[in-house]
Amino acid sequence: MLEFARGQFLWLFALVALFFVVFFLARRWKRATVTYGFIWQRVARRVRPPAWKRLLRLLLTLLVSSAMLSSAALYAAGLQPAAQNETPPLLLFIVIDNSPSMRAFSYTHSQTRQQMAQARARQLLNSLAPQDRACIVHWQLGRPVAGPFLKRGDAAGPAPRTDYALAQTEELAGCFAAVGLPPHFRPAPEAVRAVWLLTDDPPALKSAEAPARLERVAPAARWKSLGGLPGVVETFGEAGENAGFIEAVFKPSPAGSDDRGLLTARLRGQGKAEALYLAFKWDTMEKDARSFELPLKVPHDLDSDGLDLLVRSERDILTLDDFIRVPLPRSPIRRILILRPKGEEPNPLLREGMELLLPGRRIEEREAVAGEGAESDLVVMDRVAAQPRARALLCFGALPPELGEVEPAREAKAGLFEARAQRPWLGFEVPNLQLLAGREAFPLRPGGGLTPLATHIEAGVLLAASTGERDVLYVGYSPRQSNFLFVPEGPTLLQRWLNALLSRESAWIPPLLPMSQTTEINAGAPMALEVCLDPDVGPGYAYGAESYSVMTGLDGRARLGPLEQPGLYRLLHQGRELARFSAYWVDESEQAAAFVPLPLLDEQALVPAAREPTWVDWFPEILLWVALLGLLLEWLLWLAGITD
Repeated sequence: MLEFARGQFLWLFALVALFFVVFFLARRWKRATVTYGFIWQRVARRVRPPAWKRLLRLLLTLLVSSAMLSSAALYAAGLQPAAQNETPPLLLFIVIDNSPSMRAFSYTHSQTRQQMAQARARQLLNSLAPQDRACIVHWQLGRPVAGPFLKRGDAAGPAPRTDYALAQTEELAGCFAAVGLPPHFRPAPEAVRAVWLLTDDPPALKSAEAPARLERVAPAARWKSLGGLPGVVETFGEAGENAGFIEAVFKPSPAGSDDRGLLTARLRGQGKAEALYLAFKWDTMEKDARSFELPLKVPHDLDSDGLDLLVRSERDILTLDDFIRVPLPRSPIRRILILRPKGEEPNPLLREGMELLLPGRRIEEREAVAGEGAESDLVVMDRVAAQPRARALLCFGALPPELGEVEPAREAKAGLFEARAQRPWLGFEVPNLQLLAGREAFPLRPGGGLTPLATHIEAGVLLAASTGERDVLYVGYSPRQSNFLFVPEGPTLLQRWLNALLSRESAWIPPLLPMSQTTEINAGAPMALEVCLDPDVGPGYAYGAESYSVMTGLDGRARLGPLEQPGLYRLLHQGRELARFSAYWVDESEQAAAFVPLPLLDEQALVPAAREPTWVDWFPEILLWVALLGLLLEWLLWLAGITD
């Protein structure tokens, strides 16, 4: 509104105002002899100027007023040239490639390819004409996603997250159609829509004709068809070598082995692989081969239960495939707690026996205190009726109250065991116990929660067990007042029970798998599971789900994958961690980080060339000059006495 007040025309209106001031003063101070008789004579005779004078003055007044009003109205309405001669507005789709290869680092520019593409998007946005608009498009889970309409001076926003899914370029046309046109774009002239692709390795595209308004932006050979619209392509980065993992496989060790498994891996590029056990600074291995095998000899009491695989290479341009966290399978028994009666000295034979049977575990030994809780993976209760929280219980001469009661101590002579009835669900065979004897034996009373395994003819049930959520083995002999730890039958029984306990630990899911692979979860029973991504491990800053809900079938099996982000995942059931696994990224076409150099284009050519002014642009000013000349002519005629 009020565009007539533009600065270059203000002086014309100032001259008009000055004319009226001078005209008023001149008419007021003009010398004339006026008497009452003169006035009466003119009134009585009704003296009027001649008709031609009145007509001339009327025409001059109409000319001046119509010219001034028309000029003011045209400026206020914003007179424009004909629609067919207007410059059409531009809607520019800026498509930013956010595939993994765009995270490659350019040592020349000290930036990643994505950072350079984002800076270029800001340049394009600031190079638009005032009436133009832009829309930034990126990829999310393989599909194009468009942002809001932006004008010159608006913020381009942060760089998009990395999208590991394959880009579906055929969906660009639907995305552009869904965006439509900005609200202020008028139906005529038809807006120009174009695409500006920022990438590192453009796909094969068909040629397209340049829009009439954007012919100065790029040569004809640079115009391609993108989503059904004409567009240009710019690339960012530099060629370089990428070293990383292309395969990693974990093979579990057999039951009873001291190894935690065997890790095999294959590499690309010229880097060297390093294996670093978590929480260990002295045990780092370096592998120079393109493929290698690594036996995992990790102590069972390692709390972090992890191994980091790293690839180190000079001037490595892409780091997304340089790191894999290997979650080592958790041993069901990592910590052992030995509880003894209050006031007794530690039993070194019992501790040494556990160290031999379960090497590498952390063993703690203390007196049992009433009301004090006890928690560990395996609790050895030496004639102590405590209620510990444990994965497994080894009870000598005492039981937690909920499992049963024992009778007073009595002597048990050797060679008086009845024939053994084997229990298939135990997972091991009970050895011959005829050589066992002791001055203190505590038989098990009937009616408890344990299943008898061996019965002494004189003493009663001296061996019982149970399996389930908690494995329990009851031995009625006292470690101090019997030969249980000295004859082969005792340690053999404990070794078989512990091996069965270790082998029953189910493998829920492989600890290593490619994120694009589908794998099977074996829960053993129907249940609802949750899979959560650890935000502190992995490359991060990517699109994709970070948690999944999994419902197993009636057989306890379910399929998981493919996953949308690499990293360390945790398998949970009702908040309790069941297993951990790492999903690593492998895509050899993206890992190659290919680069096709294309020179940058002139973004200043987005602004249309200045239009040559025509008489339409000058018409309001011409009318103003006509009004000014009419006023001047009327003034001169009045001074000459032609008009009154």
